[in-house]
Amino acid sequence: MDGGELYLVAELVVPADVGMLSLCRTTLVGVVSGLPITDRRLDDLKLVLSEVCGAAMERTHAADGKVDIGFRRSADEVEVSVRDRGPDQAEGHMLAVQLLEKLCSRIDVERHPDGPGRVVRFAQRLPA
Repeated sequence: MDGGELYLVAELVVPADVGMLSLCRTTLVGVVSGLPITDRRLDDLKLVLSEVCGAAMERTHAADGKVDIGFRRSADEVEVSVRDRGPDQAEGHMLAVQLLEKLCSRIDVERHPDGPGRVVRFAQRLPA
């Protein structure tokens, strides 16, 4: 595996139900298996994943009812993308944004190009 190129490891399409957050966190644990990441940094990423997915589920619940999550990794980085299908809103979830900025090495938030909603990508450089 090339150190810099990210490879898709897992994709989930889950109902906009916070009961699905444990499945999302468990998938993240499997994705980082074998990578040089500390338990503390993994816990940080699980917290960020929970916040971002929870916000996406809240925004999407009345719209399409589904959230897409993509997990990518390389030898140098792990990246998660979360797409909601909620209506465009100017305000964001401040706790999630603050967590992203503090706990991740890279963040990106954009409108989804193929319909309503947005995509939030966050990543952590390795080793972490």
